[in-house]
Amino acid sequence: MELIGNYKIEKKNYSYKFTTSKVVCWSLINEVFKISGDHLESSTEEDVSEASFINQLIFYFPRNLGIFFPNLQVLTLYSCGIKRISKFDLHGLRRLKEISLNGNHLVTLPNNLFESTPEIESVSFCRNKIKYIGPNIFDSLDNLRYANFKLNKNIDIVFKVDGKGPTLEEMKAYIAEFCQEIFHGQVNNYFDNLKGIFGKTFTARHSWSEPMESYMDFY
Repeated sequence: MELIGNYKIEKKNYSYKFTTSKVVCWSLINEVFKISGDHLESSTEEDVSEASFINQLIFYFPRNLGIFFPNLQVLTLYSCGIKRISKFDLHGLRRLKEISLNGNHLVTLPNNLFESTPEIESVSFCRNKIKYIGPNIFDSLDNLRYANFKLNKNIDIVFKVDGKGPTLEEMKAYIAEFCQEIFHGQVNNYFDNLKGIFGKTFTARHSWSEPMESYMDFY
């Protein structure tokens, strides 16, 4: 599968083609294993600071971007049908400062999502379907200045440093009150159904709507 990503070097926009593979591991995962594109003369992938994917139905976060763009600071995936995201998707993006996944189909943001991206200052998840957010999701982000959760299922909040609206602590309190009723029963069902993995049939009462790593990462 190919997806087209725009990237920026020295304030000029260029285009990349990314080749991804679909790997079955609890769910489909897009892993980037090849890229092709033109650079400014003497520039390389290490010079790419911004990348964006717009209106491409890839459904799952493209992993391994950090292998190709180790200095990426701004990442946008807008209206790409993305259904889930985990800490593994962000591995290798340690210098990331801004991430935007507006207009996708995310329901859950796991607790340790940002543990490998501590430099993030801005996150945006506007117009998703978010119901559940890990209670300590922002603990690793000491420099967070902006968080946009507008127009979601259980949350409709924008936090800005020195701006109108809720403070960071107020936003955390809101998340703790309205976005935490999650997975207790489903996790129990998961352990009940473990034997199904080893040759028995799955019990019907577990939907498996999310892969195992999402359950385990939430707390």
